[in-house]
Amino acid sequence: MAEEIIALTYDPFVLPTAQHRAGLAGFLVLVDSMRRRKIKVLPEISFQSDGTVTVALTRNSLASSFNDLYDAATEERESPRKRKDKKKREIRPLREEKRIDSKTGKERTVFIYPQIIPKAPFLASFGMPQVWLKLWREAIWETLRGVPRTRIPYEERAERKTVSEADATWSDLQKFQQRRAQNEIYAVDIASSIFVGAQAANAERVAFRGRADEVFLLHFWPVVMGVYVPQVIDREGESKFTGSYVLVVPDVSDLEGFVQEFPDTTAQLKPELAGYRPREAVISLPQEGGLEYLHHLTRVAKAKAERGELAYSIIGVEVYHLERQGNNIRMLGADRVSVTRRLLEEYETLRGCYRDPLFKRQRILNLLRGESWYRGFDQLFSRNNSQRFIGSRADWFSADSRKGFEAE
Repeated sequence: MAEEIIALTYDPFVLPTAQHRAGLAGFLVLVDSMRRRKIKVLPEISFQSDGTVTVALTRNSLASSFNDLYDAATEERESPRKRKDKKKREIRPLREEKRIDSKTGKERTVFIYPQIIPKAPFLASFGMPQVWLKLWREAIWETLRGVPRTRIPYEERAERKTVSEADATWSDLQKFQQRRAQNEIYAVDIASSIFVGAQAANAERVAFRGRADEVFLLHFWPVVMGVYVPQVIDREGESKFTGSYVLVVPDVSDLEGFVQEFPDTTAQLKPELAGYRPREAVISLPQEGGLEYLHHLTRVAKAKAERGELAYSIIGVEVYHLERQGNNIRMLGADRVSVTRRLLEEYETLRGCYRDPLFKRQRILNLLRGESWYRGFDQLFSRNNSQRFIGSRADWFSADSRKGFEAE
């Protein structure tokens, strides 16, 4: 008996949000990666001349896609103290080990626990450096899947089970197809783990729901998201990471072009570190993450444009600044950065030129706002210690200021 096939046709310009469009692009990138890794059970993809794309799914190919997306492994992780469950009961560790504290020189006990981690084999197959892959995994675990109950798909894959979400999604798509034949729409709930900003119901008690075929796509936008970490500068000039993440979602307009460019973009990320983070992932403000994503993607596009006008595969990026606070994931900010030639060219002149985070932050803000490069520095001076700008601690700021004046 032939397998049932569900055919879904998508027009990226009709999809409701950038997260949906990135989800479609992420699904295509995932399938491309699965094909490269010679995974046999795959959805069938066909691009149409009118810019739409048709996805043909069977129950098995849908399950194969979800299994690859949520693939996970179990690693051993150290904990300085015994972990507790929701009822405050101690969780038995795998074992205990002795360590010498590097600061005090004293012996201490650490507890070894199993830890599930997302594998993201699709990114590894494109040659993403390990430090960037580690950052992507941590961002998933601390933001989109920061609440323990949202980690079930990864837990199932760590036990080599088929993701149960695949069966639920297949059932929803069957109902969608049946209703579509009757000129009706079948809608399902949208979880916050697949759509940034979603809630079960808003303050007006309006539920977050969407068409089943469009909600299906929302599982896949993390495949192509960028991850960055803001560097916070205190009043004394000390920099630190706060544990928050910036997720950059591409607003894809040219699906075929993006699918071709994304693997090379991933492979060209540099592994050099700043502390324990990839140097290029450390940003001075959330919007800089969007500019960095555009920089890497358009650099690949420029290299492939041998003649004629350069065409971009995305029209902009959405930037979400998220932080896990207890079992809640807080959105600290959201913005959009649109693709323009002027913006990209002027960012290229700033990128890598300045070392002082405060100076660079103000320059980028002025660029995004379309203001003169020197605007806003008076407010910056009034909010920070003067030693930050004058004296022995002002080396980077003084040097960057000199570069700024010389460039103008």
